[in-house]
Amino acid sequence: MRIFFYPEGTSVEQAVKFANSIVLSNRWQKVNRYANPDTDKIYAWSESEWHFMKGANNRQYLGSMAVGKHENRTFYVLTHYPEDFTEGFIPRVHKILDEFVWTDTNEKLNSAG
Repeated sequence: MRIFFYPEGTSVEQAVKFANSIVLSNRWQKVNRYANPDTDKIYAWSESEWHFMKGANNRQYLGSMAVGKHENRTFYVLTHYPEDFTEGFIPRVHKILDEFVWTDTNEKLNSAG
């Protein structure tokens, strides 16, 4: 799991474009896991999110990219893991994000939205 903060003033559109370039440059294949990808999301705080996968070394890898904004800072949360780690990895990611607190506002990430 990686959390990356863009420079102040970076728009959500710029952040999505950059995050998408990461997915493309790694040759990850975007997959649609939602019936309506424009409105269905895992994270209430995300402005945009998508899932991807890639097979390598006889192993399937899964991941997700979610772009969000806090105050004037845009950020992304990237997950990437072997498919057989899903059962243990995803609950840990959700726990970390559930406990994430912004130090400037003392609000939880998941309270946004």
